[in-house]
Amino acid sequence: MRKARGAKERGFSLVELMMVTAMLGLVMAAIYSTFLTHQKTAFSQGEVVEVQHNLRVALDYLSRDLKMAGVLIPTGTTSPIAAAAGSPAFPTYSSSIALNTASAEGRLARIEGAPVINTPATSMTLSVEAPAKADTPNIVDGFAIGDNLRLIRPVDGSQPLTGTKSLLVTNASGNPSRGVFGTTAPSITVSKSDGTSFTAGDAISSDMLAKVADAGTYPMTVRYYLVNSEDPPVSGFACPANQKCLVRQVNGEGGPAEIIATNIASLRFSYLNDSYGEAVVPTDLAAIRAVRITVQGTTARTTVLSGGAKLRTATTLVKLRNRR
Repeated sequence: MRKARGAKERGFSLVELMMVTAMLGLVMAAIYSTFLTHQKTAFSQGEVVEVQHNLRVALDYLSRDLKMAGVLIPTGTTSPIAAAAGSPAFPTYSSSIALNTASAEGRLARIEGAPVINTPATSMTLSVEAPAKADTPNIVDGFAIGDNLRLIRPVDGSQPLTGTKSLLVTNASGNPSRGVFGTTAPSITVSKSDGTSFTAGDAISSDMLAKVADAGTYPMTVRYYLVNSEDPPVSGFACPANQKCLVRQVNGEGGPAEIIATNIASLRFSYLNDSYGEAVVPTDLAAIRAVRITVQGTTARTTVLSGGAKLRTATTLVKLRNRR
């Protein structure tokens, strides 16, 4: 015969179970809401970090090219800031800029010692400046067989030759297509693009060699501008949806171009002149002494998670080093 259950053995009533369930539901809802908020923040902050990185990359590229603008270009004939061939007339828009430079890649070398005209005289051997440390790449590290060069006289930016090509690193050690290591001055052999012979005085010690895109284009032009996701791909890469991208293009339309930064909202330039005035559209390109760059980045993929786009802005002032 079963014993009757005492008061201490009674179970929970339905009302008590419902109250506990409701309280657990509220706690779980609060926990889930906190988790969801942190998850959204984590995703959006990841893109914010990406935006900030893209801004640093954009300013780095622009600053380096602005510092090289005008280097070794002819005296009094070409300003560091210029219009790019085939592009909208500069400066129609403050959101684009075009620069003149001897080498868009910054590949330069200084001749050291007297050049040697070979036999036959259609080639010439040049020794170029070597680094001070044995573990540092020689200055011709950026040159390779078949590259086009310009020989430039730094004193006035003139060109004793019309152009050279078929560059060859003749040092026996190292990789001849990528330069060599050591403190010994390496040598290179060049020939004229038109196949004619060299004569005495065509090149002298302290002349500069600049790598260019082709034998006929000098000075080189570097242009920066923005494209949208709806625009045609740049070098096979399309700007992501709902974004703008920063493009670096060499020698105007049809020249090599690459997207160097995504998540860009706006790009703005202003120009400081010799009288310390600042303008968005300068009236005299030759009077520009510095350029202020302002780049704004925005999140795009995580706008739904974060309740809207998050903006970040970076700015810098770059002084032109090679005005003539």
